[in-house]
Amino acid sequence: MLRKMINRYRLFSRSFLMSLISIPYGLSWHKMRLQLLGWCLCRRHQRYRIGNIFFKKKGLLDTCCYGETPWITLHRIAKKINIHDKTCVMDLGSGVGLATLWLSIHTGCRIIGVEANEQLLVLANRLASACRLADRVTFLQEDMFTLPYQKVDVIYIYHSALDDISIKRLGEQLMQYDSRVQIITITYSFVEVLPDHFELTSCFEGWFPWGITGIYVQHTKKKIDVL
Repeated sequence: MLRKMINRYRLFSRSFLMSLISIPYGLSWHKMRLQLLGWCLCRRHQRYRIGNIFFKKKGLLDTCCYGETPWITLHRIAKKINIHDKTCVMDLGSGVGLATLWLSIHTGCRIIGVEANEQLLVLANRLASACRLADRVTFLQEDMFTLPYQKVDVIYIYHSALDDISIKRLGEQLMQYDSRVQIITITYSFVEVLPDHFELTSCFEGWFPWGITGIYVQHTKKKIDVL
């Protein structure tokens, strides 16, 4: 019991510190509006509880839990791979869409958020409408392991606790994309489980509430289709 309380305190402390560090990346009217609306809406509906109940029902709580990418880390990712207003990003496991919407505000990019949890998807669409971003951000209720092909430039996956079987299954699903599409993963790369089909482009570190970890940029070895 004491250990659990200590771990919760540590996670809270890191999350609070991350919020302070991320303040400079939220200093604009649209970003502050998103933060305020997200705080009010998501606090009321307890997004972490909703997300983890969903995973528990599916028997995935050991390998999946609800989490959000800090804005300071999103800024680093966007800068490293040059996300701009002509880029189309797909966020697999977008949750309530806070990170998705922030990235669109920050870079002007178009984004497809993919989320299997209907309750979180409803909150995400409400946030997008409230922030007047429905023209640039689309949310789909889909399972990322069976998602049909989407025409995108970047795929972002923040599922840091997947087991090797799930990582391989997801990698096989993403093999339908050609080498032009940049695929970003946290703590692992698909090269580790599917070396014949993926190639690592770059790796750098990012900050998360639970610590600093590797961010991997990769692409498939599938040849570019020539029309």
